[in-house]
Amino acid sequence: VSTQSTGNNNNNNNSNSDNNNNNEFNLSHWDKVRQFRREVGVKNNLGFNENSILVQKTQLAKKNEDLHFICFEGTAGTGKSQMLSRLNKLGYQTLYLPFLHFIANFKSLQTNQQYPFNEISIQWSNTFLNEIDNLKQKNQSNELTFRDNLVFIHRSPITPLILSKFNKSTNEQALLTINQLWQKFQNDSIVSVIICRSDVMMIQQRLAEKDFKSTEQERIIRQQLGESIEREYLIEKSENYEN
Repeated sequence: VSTQSTGNNNNNNNSNSDNNNNNEFNLSHWDKVRQFRREVGVKNNLGFNENSILVQKTQLAKKNEDLHFICFEGTAGTGKSQMLSRLNKLGYQTLYLPFLHFIANFKSLQTNQQYPFNEISIQWSNTFLNEIDNLKQKNQSNELTFRDNLVFIHRSPITPLILSKFNKSTNEQALLTINQLWQKFQNDSIVSVIICRSDVMMIQQRLAEKDFKSTEQERIIRQQLGESIEREYLIEKSENYEN
C-alpha cells in the first residue's frame, strides 16, 4: 500500500491548534497506512471492515448457523498457501486441495502419458464440492467447531477455468461442466473469493524456489499445463483472475 505524504518539513512552525484540526499531522506512518486501508476498504466494500461484503456474509452464516466459505484464488506464487497456514494456526478451519498434487496423484494416469486435463479438472471440481458438503455436514452435526463460521480454502473451481485458457487440450464440454459445478457451489453455499496478488518479481522468485524443490513429475505437469515464470505470462494470468 502506498500513501501520499501530507505536509512537509516547512510546516514545522504551524500552531498546535492547526495540527489538532488535522489528525493526519498526528499520525505515524503506519497509522496512515492503516487509515488508508480502512478508507479504501469502506469505499470499495472490501476487507473485514464492518461494512464489507465479507462481514455481511459471515453475519448471514452465523444467523443461519451455516458456513461462510472464503476461497483464496490467484496465480501461483501469490502467498495463498502461507495465508492459509497462518489462518489455520489462528484456529480457523481451512481446506487445502492443491490442483497440481491432484494431477500428480491421478489414478488412471499411465507413465509418460499426456495429462487428461479435462477429466482431471472435472474430478477435482467434484472432489472440491464433496469436501464442502462434508464440512457442512460436520457443522450441522456439531462434529467440528468453526471459528466465526468461517472456512478458508486454497483455490476453487475457478482454477481449472483459468488454466483452461492456457491449455490447448481443453474442450467446451469440460468447461461447461466445470462452470456448472462452480455455479452449484455458489448457489448452495455462502461463498466469497479473494484474489491474491503480489509483485511480479516476487512471484517469479517464489516460483523459481518451488521449481527447485519440485519433483520431475511436477515439472512435467507444469510444462503440459503451459505454465511459465515469464513476466508477460504472469501478468496475463493475473488479469484473467481479475476478470
